[in-house]
Amino acid sequence: ATLMLAEPNVAKRVAFLTQCVGIEHCFTLQWSNAQGAAGSVTAAPLEEEGIDRTRKGEDTKTSAVHFLVFQFASDESASFAGAVEAFIHCEHGSYGTHTVPVTGKLLESLQKDMLCRM
Repeated sequence: ATLMLAEPNVAKRVAFLTQCVGIEHCFTLQWSNAQGAAGSVTAAPLEEEGIDRTRKGEDTKTSAVHFLVFQFASDESASFAGAVEAFIHCEHGSYGTHTVPVTGKLLESLQKDMLCRM
């Protein structure tokens, strides 16, 4: 998944990215299936060789773009493949708590991809 933190105003964007350091570790994919079973996996930032997405120093701030990976255990894969509802959830001290539904064609596409990997 690609996470993009967008703010058109440069000064506001710098302040926002300064407050959002570590946000790439704060996302989970949550779901429930028709049998009422629920599951979740936490995203891990995709580590790119030689690229640190947090600038350090006097102006420490996170990158506006992060690449997240949701790693599933085999039982989680099977559970997610049968999900009837799913959400991406973020909880970060400065960004707050946000939950966004994953529905329709996006959910179907993710499930199809999951089935191909099982």
